[in-house]
Amino acid sequence: MRVFIALASGGLITACTETPVTPAPVSSAPQLIGPADGRQFRFDEQPLTLWVRNVATTGAAALTYSFEVASDSGFASLVYTKEGVAQGAGRTPVNGQTSLTIDTLPANSYFWRARAFAGGVAGPFAQAHGFVVGSSTIVLPGPGITLSGGIFEVLPDGTRRPTSARTVDVEVDVGNPSDPQHGGSAPVGADGRYRVSGVPDGRFVKISSVDTTPANLRYRFCATNTITRGDTELDIALFLPGAAVPTPTLSGQVSAAIDGKQVPVAGADIYFRSRANGPDVHERTDSDGRYSLCGIPPIPGVLYMICGNDADAYRRSVDIQVDTVIDIDATSFYRCL
Repeated sequence: MRVFIALASGGLITACTETPVTPAPVSSAPQLIGPADGRQFRFDEQPLTLWVRNVATTGAAALTYSFEVASDSGFASLVYTKEGVAQGAGRTPVNGQTSLTIDTLPANSYFWRARAFAGGVAGPFAQAHGFVVGSSTIVLPGPGITLSGGIFEVLPDGTRRPTSARTVDVEVDVGNPSDPQHGGSAPVGADGRYRVSGVPDGRFVKISSVDTTPANLRYRFCATNTITRGDTELDIALFLPGAAVPTPTLSGQVSAAIDGKQVPVAGADIYFRSRANGPDVHERTDSDGRYSLCGIPPIPGVLYMICGNDADAYRRSVDIQVDTVIDIDATSFYRCL
């Protein structure tokens, strides 16, 4: 700004002053990317990372972000807060995003939100997303029935032989995924069997994963589930190469249009989930982008893929009754996997 000052002699002098720069307000909230609203995690999947899409501003001030996690939707009971997170910070496989890895949380339901700051001026909060952290161990109400079973390798000739494992993840459909009593990790005893007491009768239960020994054992894990009817046996079969797997299967190829050609997407994780917390079965695509999920339960479920930032990449409702092929075009999201 120029200021003209009149002198007594009739002349003028010019003085320059600086006009204070007011930071441009942040008029929009960052878009919450992941965890997606309603996402459920096993306890051992922590620590979790929160992801937002950066906001746009016309000002020159650098943007920072604040994150809040609470156990209630009104954010009266905050369990984690972080301010001053620089734009672009964290693990950002996709440009234009900011992320923050948070502390390990107890099993519970949570809500999270974020907002941007420009020069100390706060923008609006994004609409909150909810997520659930499951229990680290099986904690089920009693009295109930006992769910138990052994872990077996299935050979190409159909023979079953016992094998060893450290733990199995058991999930129980309790109707409320935020209930910490829905399941968790159960130890495998020296006899090669797992046992879970206090499981409600007449409920859908499934094994979502197995921690084998040795960990590099090559096998296919198929969906393993049942409805409890009194004390219930649910063995876990691990299918070695060449062994016949249970049907129905859900298979296909994941590909993307790159440089004008449709090419396979290798190393991408594919999940199927029916009822209860966590996936029933998942597999990573091979070098040709192909996947095959076995033992799909004949009930409605969801076929899905997740970005590296925990955002939903692909989601499709399915009801598999016979062997089914579903190819996935990942052109719009393959970069985030």
